Amino acid sequence: MKREFQNTNLKKKTGLSHATFQNIFNEVNSDIMFSTIVNILSALNIELKDFFDDELFSYNNLDF
Repeated sequence: MKREFQNTNLKKKTGLSHATFQNIFNEVNSDIMFSTIVNILSALNIELKDFFDDELFSYNNLDF
C-alpha cells in the first residue's frame, strides 16, 4: 500500500499520466523523454548532476 501511495503522490507532483508511469515501470519504451526525467527528478528533489553522476551513464554501459 505504501508503494501505491508513493506512486500516486509522484504522479500528482509530476503531472504525468498513469500510462506514462506504466510505460516506464514496465519498460515498454526505453527512450524516455528528457523532460519526463527532469520532471520526475524535480518531484523527488534530485539534482540532474547527482542523478547522472553514476557509472550506469558511462558510454560503455549505454545500450543503443
